[in-house]
Amino acid sequence: MNFNSKSEVVKNDKSLSSNYKKIDKAIQSSLKTVVAAIHDRNEETMASAMNILQRCISEFSNLINDGERILQELSSEVVGVRDEWAVLADRREDFVRRCYFSKAAAKKLNKFVAVCEALGKDLNNADSCIRQKKIDLLQQVLKAGTKNLQRLRQEVDKLEDAVSTKPAAKRLSDEKLHEGLTSDYSKKKESWQPQVCYNAAMKVGVIEGNLPEFMRQSLIKEKKVNGYPAGFKKLMGVTAETVEKKFDHSKIEESGILNFVDDATGQISHTAYLQKTDKNTLEIYHANCQTLDLALLAKGQNIPKVGLVTHYELSDPDTQSRFQGWLDQGFSFKHTPASDLK
Repeated sequence: MNFNSKSEVVKNDKSLSSNYKKIDKAIQSSLKTVVAAIHDRNEETMASAMNILQRCISEFSNLINDGERILQELSSEVVGVRDEWAVLADRREDFVRRCYFSKAAAKKLNKFVAVCEALGKDLNNADSCIRQKKIDLLQQVLKAGTKNLQRLRQEVDKLEDAVSTKPAAKRLSDEKLHEGLTSDYSKKKESWQPQVCYNAAMKVGVIEGNLPEFMRQSLIKEKKVNGYPAGFKKLMGVTAETVEKKFDHSKIEESGILNFVDDATGQISHTAYLQKTDKNTLEIYHANCQTLDLALLAKGQNIPKVGLVTHYELSDPDTQSRFQGWLDQGFSFKHTPASDLK
């Protein structure tokens, strides 16, 4: 038997290493006695020493089996922790999307991410301990990992609570919203920066009280892809399957974001805000799209400016007809209700 190759699994376990040392000492002593007995040709002493040696080898074999069993049991626990960690960690993308809407939720998300990463390090350390058969250290690492798994479960529960409650959608009069837009733009022009269509649309929703300001700020800070924040398209649910060509104002039941998709490229080309008023009319607010303004303007009408944005009533049959004509030139749309963005 190769003692060195078998002994690693028991050397690093306090509960086994003391017995290992005793057995190893007895083996070494018996080997010396056997060698001396052979030299002296003392068959009785050699037979006695061989019996002791065989007993020690049997005890050592049992000890090795105990160590390998313990290592296997701990390894199985590590696998269980890793499997649950993987399931919980996979929820990160969904939580990131939902935490655009709340500063409090975003703070909880940061804690979730920190605990998730700490548990990932614990599991990597555990794998290293398994490879090196360091049972004692593995038990310590597994204990820390189990605590972090419990913390991770708690953080998931906190995040679920933080993102589960959605306030009801508000319905203001268009006059009331216009007052808010005019006042905000005159007092806080810097908050309308950057002056891009999606920011203007979200800003209208924030002032109406139907979109979270934290969501707007979070998106504005994101890296831009095709001119839009990286997470914008997915957040708004814009896909080839969700966009439409024919606009029917009567199907819009609440305020929200209206994204226009270029039929030729499949990319979002413009963003506006739709308001469903307390009078059940539908109003559109947008900035930075002259072709849409030209389409929506009635003959002889001046551009209806409200602060930074322009405004039109889309439930008006003539305006809706001109709007559909503009869409027919190569655009599809996706309306994302404000309640989906809270």
